[in-house]
Amino acid sequence: MIDRWNKAREDTGNINYVIELIRKGMFDIRGKRCKKYIFNSAGKQRRRNTRGEGKIEEQLLSAHDSTKKSILLKNGKVIKRIHFISNAVGLGSRKKGNVITDLFGIDEIGSPIAGEVKVNHQNPWYAVVECVEQVALMRADRKNLLECLYNKIPREIRGVGAWGLVIAPYKYWQKPEFASANKLIERLRRKTKIRICCVVYNPKDPVDLEIICGFPPSTRQAV
Repeated sequence: MIDRWNKAREDTGNINYVIELIRKGMFDIRGKRCKKYIFNSAGKQRRRNTRGEGKIEEQLLSAHDSTKKSILLKNGKVIKRIHFISNAVGLGSRKKGNVITDLFGIDEIGSPIAGEVKVNHQNPWYAVVECVEQVALMRADRKNLLECLYNKIPREIRGVGAWGLVIAPYKYWQKPEFASANKLIERLRRKTKIRICCVVYNPKDPVDLEIICGFPPSTRQAV
């Protein structure tokens, strides 16, 4: 049986299928909805000196520096501040492989964030759908998420409105699939509670992340 989320990632532009998966719930995760999902922060982490995605993760990670924050910007205006506090966080298991988010963070009001980091791999549609799956899983059993991470994450998680952030260099967003990814994000905003934000990573100033499409929750002005 083909994994349904894998199919969604490969089927560029099929927005209705992604919406359908969200509405059906995470039935393909750990077999049954009634079985608790397992969240942990002990995934296989990339080495700090790894090129590409691993390097970006290390630059954004603030687990060892409580003052280090990433800033979401739009046209020079600060939209949100984020702490990325762990990488390679396991969000649960499906029949074929684990669901892992590259970066796990919280925003300034304590809401969890799934961060997906890309450099060249795949395309914007694929990356956004990956992030959607992660956010949908975190939101599927929010009480369980908080219980599992309570003693594992060195920050207070107060909010339960988990959302997603896709982080990539500017050239990644020039791929033709970006148009479909943008449409998906807008449809999610109008039809679901899933919020995904795509940002540009600049190696010369890695803390500042420029929003290129989408917007995080609790942001009144659409960007």
